Amino acid sequence: MSFRVIDLSVTLGPDTPVYPGDPKVEMELWQDVEAGRVERLVMGTHAGTHVDFPLHVSPKGASADVVEPSRLVSRALFLDVSGLSASERTVAIRQMADRLLNKGLILKTHDSFGHHSAQLAETHATAIAEAGVVLLAVDALSVEDDGLLPVHRFLLSRGIYIVEGLCNLDRLRHGCEYLLFVGALKLAGAGGAPARVLAVEL
Repeated sequence: MSFRVIDLSVTLGPDTPVYPGDPKVEMELWQDVEAGRVERLVMGTHAGTHVDFPLHVSPKGASADVVEPSRLVSRALFLDVSGLSASERTVAIRQMADRLLNKGLILKTHDSFGHHSAQLAETHATAIAEAGVVLLAVDALSVEDDGLLPVHRFLLSRGIYIVEGLCNLDRLRHGCEYLLFVGALKLAGAGGAPARVLAVEL
C-alpha cells in the first residue's frame, strides 16, 4: 500500500527565516567525513517549522518533553483562508465546525512561507476552540501580531497546541482531510521545539 506524503516542514539552515528577534540558525562543520561527518547546530527552539507548547506562555504549562506523542498525531482539515478578510476567516472556520471536532486544523494564511504572522485574532481562536479543534497549524512564523500573545494564551490554555512555520501548503487541497504527523523534538523543559511535519493523504 502506498501513501502520498507531503512534507510541510521547512529546511533548516542559515537562510531559514526566523521571527524578528529570535536567534538565527547557525550550522557549521564540526568533523569531516573521514571520522564520520558531524555538524554543529545552534538555533532557537522556535526556528523554522516548530511547535508551541503551553510552557511557551505559562510558567506551569507543559513542556516539549512531557507532552503525550498522541497529541501530535491527528486527522486534520485543511482550509485555505489566504484571500479572506478577518471576518470571512471566522465564518469559514465556523462553517466547518461539524468536521473539526477532535481534529487538527491546517490554515493557509498567506501565499508563501516566511510571513511573520498569520494575523489571527481572538475571534478566530474562539471559533477554533468552539469547534473542538485539538491542534492548530499555520504557515506563518506566529499565529498573531500582538506581542502580548493573547491568541497563544487562549489556545494553549485550552490544550490546543500550535504548529507554526509550515510550507508546501499549496500541495494540499482545500476542504480535504489529512493525517497529520508532527515530529517535535523531545527537548527537556522547552516551551517550543522544531518539528518535521508530514501530511498523509487519506
